[in-house]
Amino acid sequence: MNENTVMKAVVMDGVGQMTMKTLPVPALEDDQVLIRVAYCGICATDYDNYKGYSSFAKEGKLRFPLRWGHEWSGRVCAVGKNVTDIKVGDRVISEGKITCGYCKECRAGRSFNCLNRRTIGTVGDCWPGGMAEYEIMPAKNVLKMGNRITFEEAAAIEAASIAMNGLRGLPIKDATLLITGSGPIGLSGIPIARAMGASEIIIAARKEAKLDIARKLGADHIINTTKTDLYEEVSRLTGGSGVDVMLETSGEASFVENMAKLIRTDGVFSTISFYNRRVTDFNMDDVVFNKITIVGRSGSYNCCTALLDMIDSGEIDIDPIITSVIDFYEHGADCMDCYAAQKDRGAKMLVKIFGEDA
Repeated sequence: MNENTVMKAVVMDGVGQMTMKTLPVPALEDDQVLIRVAYCGICATDYDNYKGYSSFAKEGKLRFPLRWGHEWSGRVCAVGKNVTDIKVGDRVISEGKITCGYCKECRAGRSFNCLNRRTIGTVGDCWPGGMAEYEIMPAKNVLKMGNRITFEEAAAIEAASIAMNGLRGLPIKDATLLITGSGPIGLSGIPIARAMGASEIIIAARKEAKLDIARKLGADHIINTTKTDLYEEVSRLTGGSGVDVMLETSGEASFVENMAKLIRTDGVFSTISFYNRRVTDFNMDDVVFNKITIVGRSGSYNCCTALLDMIDSGEIDIDPIITSVIDFYEHGADCMDCYAAQKDRGAKMLVKIFGEDA
């Protein structure tokens, strides 16, 4: 049982404002668990919210003070009296949203479409995030980790789950796949697509250091779009036909507008991105004529459990996407400056809170 009454937490007080605060440890309700946080990841949305770049910030959808951090791992240190399937000592993570459990979507088994869902530590009336020593969660929204997964790997799963959501259900087996973007989501799509049976994986992005990570993860072809024409190179690699499937993770609107130049007839375009501008220069006739299927996905869509199993079994390895770890107590208040300093050359930055001692 946790006996602490106060905790340290890193809070956004407004755009460009970050503070390490001492707050009460959340009170435990009957259906909740209290977690001692091991690691919390910083994602691009967190950074863009902090800088005011995100659409959420621009449209006034952030509520300050904001307890942020939706990519976390930790160990259960207390459970509510009605909790029976989670116990003290369990190592756990969560997906990026809290679901109600009683709306018609939840009752139908479609909790990913929960009508009352709340994001964790991002937008609107969000659930307090995990950039803190302790996190409280409804027991139904936590997922147990296998014994062979490290807390670091577990904190990176949320980003990988978005890649899996973008690929799941698509004709990946024996396919030639193009991934645009080399953030943690795009990079983690490489081992996931390989496990799904992709025959060739092409990744295209601008930063050579991140493309080096893609090589480590097993991409077959690397395209640095600052040095090589993407459309000519994809045509060359595919004999002029285009790729079977394209996973767009970069948020670059021109890739949407020009998808028909990259994807074969009857191919699939899947996007999980929020875009840097409105998609305006788009010829829908090209999509119709080439019979391209467009798929839009958001969130993790119940993928985290599958990823936990795949990592625990050794089927995939996402560890190379973790490129830096900073200390919560030393850099919590300036963690976004640390993130900005490495974001062009690294992938996933984690903040170590209690680490393996959680």
